[in-house]
Amino acid sequence: GSGSPAPGNWGYIHLRSTSTDSVISHSVIRYGGYYGGGIRLQSASPTISNTTLTWNNGYAIRADTSSYPVIDGHTLILENNEGNGLQIEGGTITASNARWSNRGIDYALTGDVTIGSGASLTIDPGVIVKLSGAYTDLIVDGRLRAQGTAENPIYFTSINDDTVGGHTGGS
Repeated sequence: GSGSPAPGNWGYIHLRSTSTDSVISHSVIRYGGYYGGGIRLQSASPTISNTTLTWNNGYAIRADTSSYPVIDGHTLILENNEGNGLQIEGGTITASNARWSNRGIDYALTGDVTIGSGASLTIDPGVIVKLSGAYTDLIVDGRLRAQGTAENPIYFTSINDDTVGGHTGGS
């Protein structure tokens, strides 16, 4: 077609709860995100590695609180997206064994995330969690296990903090 490509020229790759054992590898995802994000996860937990996400509207990867992707952040390239990270939308974690274990990609909380009563969230050493504003909270009604190490602390910081994890907040 005629014209130049631009962020938001098409929707996104949408993985839902029925998309079991999905893998995205050695892929380039660009100029998507008409609805926000290059990849959208709804109760989905794909494996993503060796992939470039660039020039997408919204965050590179957008997920709800019931999605737990396995992402090799060391082989992922995120550039010039509206947000260069794994966006976790506001909501309630209800799983009894939820885990945020991905290093090399920042978790960007863009709305309140609540660990529900009876639910549990474990955050692994070296994980970076960035919160997007004064009214964005991580609320614990269940159990939070965030045990970093001296060598690999867990960071809870501002979306604007580029000193850890790089520039997450946008292109």
